[in-house]
Amino acid sequence: MDLLSIALGLAIASLLLIAYAQSQQIKFLKGQLAKRLPQIDAKELEAQAAEKLQTVGPIKAVKFLREEYGMSMVDAKKLVDSVKH
Repeated sequence: MDLLSIALGLAIASLLLIAYAQSQQIKFLKGQLAKRLPQIDAKELEAQAAEKLQTVGPIKAVKFLREEYGMSMVDAKKLVDSVKH
């Protein structure tokens, strides 16, 4: 084995170790975030979405859900659409 092969192997091993450490940190941070997000029941969330839909319209209702509850754009839009009908 030449020096280049050894250096390349060490570089790959280092990158794999860094990727593993970052995945563990992401898992930990997701757990911390879940603890901090407000816990709300589905009926109350639907009621708030319906109220926002009536008062400010669908776009701002989606924005409210995203900002207040950390919902994704798709999930917030689906919720607003479900209370719209």
